[in-house]
Amino acid sequence: MPLGPEQVTAQLEPFCAAFLCTDVDREGTMTGANLDWFRRLRKATSHPIIAAGGIRSQRELAALEKLGMDAAVGMAVYKHRLS
Repeated sequence: MPLGPEQVTAQLEPFCAAFLCTDVDREGTMTGANLDWFRRLRKATSHPIIAAGGIRSQRELAALEKLGMDAAVGMAVYKHRLS
């Protein structure tokens, strides 16, 4: 059975200073950040996390910041659609 991101993050923690976590199912779609998934990842590690994938609004950026995460925003900035 494959490991989920939460398990992999915990296993890699001793070898990493931070994690760039991309929701590849939402990458480039501007369909909104999967905040539930990012909350689960936040619980899996105390290391810094940079969240990416689907982010489209300032509200989502604020929610990620509240979780203690930075964000990488691509398509919404590229297409001038960050709301």
